[in-house]
Amino acid sequence: MRVGGARVAAVARQGDDAGAARAAACAESSLGIAPTVTVEHLPVGGRAGVRITLDASVPVLALWDGGRVEAGGRALLEGVDDAP
Repeated sequence: MRVGGARVAAVARQGDDAGAARAAACAESSLGIAPTVTVEHLPVGGRAGVRITLDASVPVLALWDGGRVEAGGRALLEGVDDAP
């Protein structure tokens, strides 16, 4: 599963909080889960980037915890010229 929000976090002037909010909103609207969202800055293909990771429990029959799901997405930071 790909995570929406990494691109939002990578866009200049939006930042990590906007990306985390977007990723959480996508997960809540599409899967009905309330994830824990982690944002970290790390290299993507040798350039400055951002990674968003979602972690959430997945209910089965709305009563029992069916397990956990983890998903992530990465994007290059916009406005950073660090090309090799």
